[in-house]
Amino acid sequence: MSAPSAGRVLCPQCGVNNFATQAACWRCGTSLSGGGSAISAGPGRAAPTSNMPAATRPVANVDPAVATWAAWILAFLFPFVAVPVGLVFLMLDDRRRAEIGKTTLVAGTIFSLLHLLATWAMLQPVIGVVRTLGGLSGRTSAGGASPSAGQDPNSSVPPLNLPGIPQTTPSVPFPRP
Repeated sequence: MSAPSAGRVLCPQCGVNNFATQAACWRCGTSLSGGGSAISAGPGRAAPTSNMPAATRPVANVDPAVATWAAWILAFLFPFVAVPVGLVFLMLDDRRRAEIGKTTLVAGTIFSLLHLLATWAMLQPVIGVVRTLGGLSGRTSAGGASPSAGQDPNSSVPPLNLPGIPQTTPSVPFPRP
């Protein structure tokens, strides 16, 4: 059994970090109480695959460059998802996964800020139209004044002349609210 550090124990067989209160390793099922014998596989628990130390055991053949590119692509396509995914990967014990989490978190933050900036830039024309319409409806805008209460806002608008349609004037004025 390894020396405990902050309530943790390293498994002597696979090197995984376990709580000091656990009797067996959560990954391989090895007893953590000095004996070193493996606990028999039960439901939800895998039997140990080998007695090799963690340093000599073969590791899955994953190219770090592929994982880094996958992190950047995730951050580009889904920036607001990449930030929490990066935080989750940072909490893992594996150093390589923590590095991928850091890359994902940084890339997700960068692309989230770029996304917000692009959204702000695309909404500027819409904000200008809303401000203009707000000024025409009687509300004061940043640069305009509201029309006076006695003045008809449509009095300065010329009538619409369409070719082929005779112009008529209504005989009864429209009721005012």
